[in-house]
Amino acid sequence: MKPSVMYRYQRLCTWCGPVCILLFLSGYWLIADLWPMPGPNVSATAIAELYRDNSMRIRAGSLMTMFAAGLLAPFAAVITVQMRRIEGRFSTLSYLQLSTGGLLVLG
Repeated sequence: MKPSVMYRYQRLCTWCGPVCILLFLSGYWLIADLWPMPGPNVSATAIAELYRDNSMRIRAGSLMTMFAAGLLAPFAAVITVQMRRIEGRFSTLSYLQLSTGGLLVLG
């Protein structure tokens, strides 16, 4: 593969990080309207009413945040590639970064 194509893919994977943050926050704050969270003094019936009245918005916002979490995988991969380049032959920390980045997507 030509180096210019590799750098283009790495640049695309790098942009997955800011796009992930943008999608996650807009899904959580704007669509699901879950910010600020209800205080500890709110009754259980009020919480149930909040989720019952906004169920479609919460589902749409949750779907957007799940899609945003998928963008963490290419972002973690490109960070791993750069860490491996810096560390050289024995790149223990870059493999640790790759495994924890993969687990982050599952969370």
